[in-house]
Amino acid sequence: MDPSSLITASGRTLAATARPLAADARLRRKTQRTRHQQEENMGKIAWQIIGVGGTALAAMATRKALAAVWEKSTHRAVPMNPNDDEIGLSEALAWTIVSGVGVAVVQLTIQRYAAKTIRNRFGEESLPKAMRPNKARLEN
Repeated sequence: MDPSSLITASGRTLAATARPLAADARLRRKTQRTRHQQEENMGKIAWQIIGVGGTALAAMATRKALAAVWEKSTHRAVPMNPNDDEIGLSEALAWTIVSGVGVAVVQLTIQRYAAKTIRNRFGEESLPKAMRPNKARLEN
């Protein structure tokens, strides 16, 4: 006797019962892929907001804070134009070093925090390729 010709309690053959189950499984897989793609896209958008936007805002805020500290401590305005003859070379270099290092440290901190958050929430695929771990480096 052919098992596909057996009749179930609902009056349908086994083959007729299996077809909707297979179609349901295909639909579930497609829905899972779509959900994964949506999460990946949300992760990329979150990276743009947190990683790029947050870094830019933090850099501007840091520069403002450093300018306020500079003016309080030196009682002089921030040297905006290093080519100005009224600004000494040492003062221009000092401001360049202080502001450059301060902004770079804050940007690095924000980017690392953003990458960790995005990686934990959305996975590695949501990060820019340059920020993903190098698989060859991990294997050695």
